Amino acid sequence: MNAPCPPPVQNWPLTQMQVITRPFSASGPYMPTAGLISATIETWGGGAGGGGAIPTAVFLSIGGGGGGSGGYSRSTVLAAMVRGGVIVTIGEGGAPGSAAQGAGGGEGGVTSFGAICVAYGGKGGVTGGPVGANATSGYGGAGAPAGLGDIAFAGNGGQTGGYALTAEEVAVLGGQGGAAPLGGGSATEANTLNGTGAVSNGGAGLSPGAGGGGAVSNNSAVTPSGGAGAAGFCLVTEYVLVTTGDCGCGCPPQARVAYGWGEG
Repeated sequence: MNAPCPPPVQNWPLTQMQVITRPFSASGPYMPTAGLISATIETWGGGAGGGGAIPTAVFLSIGGGGGGSGGYSRSTVLAAMVRGGVIVTIGEGGAPGSAAQGAGGGEGGVTSFGAICVAYGGKGGVTGGPVGANATSGYGGAGAPAGLGDIAFAGNGGQTGGYALTAEEVAVLGGQGGAAPLGGGSATEANTLNGTGAVSNGGAGLSPGAGGGGAVSNNSAVTPSGGAGAAGFCLVTEYVLVTTGDCGCGCPPQARVAYGWGEG
């Protein structure tokens, strides 16, 4: 009489899911890690520069406008969509605004992960100072429009700079740069007390995509410039299946062996 066949035995490799973060602060190629299952891509557009401040012939304190922040986008993709690699482009931060009439901060650049995930840059803050016979503070730059992705958010606008007579003995601010999703907008201050002639360049954006602050001038011969916007950023979070060893049965990793008994 034939003995009953035992059930087949399968020896599987020991595997586990790992999470790998791949930050990009400069443009370059992305190649997926071996064993990639899926990836989440996040992009921050570049922040814009803040506006400068033009000295005035009267006792005024004037601030330039803050630059707008870049937008934020996020997408999740399967490995097949990135298997051949993707070009990552990091948007530059906007240039500081000079104190020339009608000038302003430069726009932030576009950050993109191919065409899969795109975040746009912010708009520059306006330089404060005389416009014809009048004087005015600089307006804040607009935040970036929403980009491309599974979710996409617009940026924050920069704040308008301050304006005051020095005799009012108040502190005047350059417009604060627009805050990015990670914060980082900056502002500068000049004290108008007694017309001391305080001057300050705008502060640079402090985190990816943040706008630069506007300059501020208090009746000075110096022409301060706005702050530079912060560059964009890209973060790729990979979910990767990796083999960590065998099952303890003596089989090498990656082995998948089935044993069976034939009927006698």
